[in-house]
Amino acid sequence: MIKIKRIKLDRIEHSEYGVEHWCKVYTRYRGQFFKTWQLVLADDELNSYQLAYELVKRIKEVKAHVKSVSKIKKFSIFN
Repeated sequence: MIKIKRIKLDRIEHSEYGVEHWCKVYTRYRGQFFKTWQLVLADDELNSYQLAYELVKRIKEVKAHVKSVSKIKKFSIFN
């Protein structure tokens, strides 16, 4: 099970695609904490509640991202 512990807005950029919200998402997965980056695109700037709502709606995507990061973390070039 994955739990989102904290969402921190890093920066907001305006691009041709819309308003880009770059977030640091702190999660807990299998007893370990992970910090991943997530991009939320919107037409207008979102407040913290709207941003959290969008990320909770995309929990499957966040979970897949954390799973892939956890596999890479176990990888070692010395083995």
